Amino acid sequence: MKKIIILLFLFAAVIASANEYYSAKIKFLDGDVKEGYAELPSNQLLDNAIKFKESEKGKLIRYDFDIIQYIIYHTDSGKEYLFEWKNIKSIYGSKKNPKESNPTIKYWSLVAFANPAIKCYRTADVYYIDEEEEIQFIIKNNIGLASVSISFLRPNEEVPTMITSSNMESQNMLGRESKFRKSAAYYFKDIPELVKRIDNKELKAENIGELLKAYLVYMENQNSKK
Repeated sequence: MKKIIILLFLFAAVIASANEYYSAKIKFLDGDVKEGYAELPSNQLLDNAIKFKESEKGKLIRYDFDIIQYIIYHTDSGKEYLFEWKNIKSIYGSKKNPKESNPTIKYWSLVAFANPAIKCYRTADVYYIDEEEEIQFIIKNNIGLASVSISFLRPNEEVPTMITSSNMESQNMLGRESKFRKSAAYYFKDIPELVKRIDNKELKAENIGELLKAYLVYMENQNSKK
């Protein structure tokens, strides 16, 4: 019952903010840039365009997702949120014989962390901004994503790789840690010392921040040797 109440509260928050526009900057694939006001993106099945206005009371324009590279949103208090429209690949198969999926579907993903050495994305069905102007994530448990995925992208890569999923109370996360170890170890296979720490369960899915920190320390050490 408690979970149902929480879900109803979250959906009410989404409905309340569904038609809310935020100060936004849209970068298109052709290099064009538009500044104005836009709704937050969504990965729901039937959504395929961003609603945009050049001014708060301006005419509504729809821009297809596939012509957009990224959108930057600004809240009234000055917080900034960057969303990118990208494919995401995953790792499947056994730990001994992992394979990469062939990504065919694009998603709107929030850039949760960005550094010249690596980016971390969070991807959900629906996004909304709460009263504290923090981004919140919703999974609808029907069509679409099964959980909030966490993906990494390094400078030499074109497509982010899903590393794990957020531990959401409403989701069945059985085997989450083993899936994380398989994906993370494969992703960082070029760094044996990091793979060893992943396999030894020193670095876990529940603390992606520690994994990112470990990678950045490794890169800093490598650069200092040059």
